[in-house]
Amino acid sequence: MPVHVPRRLLSDNGRFHCVKIDYADRALARVIREDHIIQDDALLISAFITERKITNNISIRRAQKITCNLITLRRFIKPYRENTIPDIYRE
Repeated sequence: MPVHVPRRLLSDNGRFHCVKIDYADRALARVIREDHIIQDDALLISAFITERKITNNISIRRAQKITCNLITLRRFIKPYRENTIPDIYRE
């Protein structure tokens, strides 16, 4: 008999390592609320993740990992739109 798993907890393959689908969105909302990043940064991160999902078919977990990495990176650099390649290399 199949086990019912709530949709918000489904994994990429439905069998192992259940992942909360909204984790990345909640992480972005939290860091905006705590003033760690600005709204524009969150929009850029979301757009980048959406593009990666469409073009590279990345998994939910990979999208969450990239989101968290970009949130963490933002702690060490200026807002994303204000950076240039030399700025990134200097940091």
